[in-house]
Amino acid sequence: MLFAEYVTLGPERYDVWEDWKKLRKIAYVTLQQGVLTCTVPDVGGTVILKERLPNTEDSFGSKQGRRFWLRKIAAVIQKQQNKQLL
Repeated sequence: MLFAEYVTLGPERYDVWEDWKKLRKIAYVTLQQGVLTCTVPDVGGTVILKERLPNTEDSFGSKQGRRFWLRKIAAVIQKQQNKQLL
């Protein structure tokens, strides 16, 4: 799973790709006004994660905090993909 940040100013936004070879977009992640949201690119843009982050330096503003949340998002995406296979 590859997280690619595509906006450097303003709210943080990531495209999530399945892998380097297939380059299939599997999710979008945004952090805006303290709310972290992950949606899958289906017709309705299904929200699979929505969390209000605490206003602390280690929530998403640090490497450690960002790593924690992106790993959590990766687990949620994986769970969603497994559901779709059933």
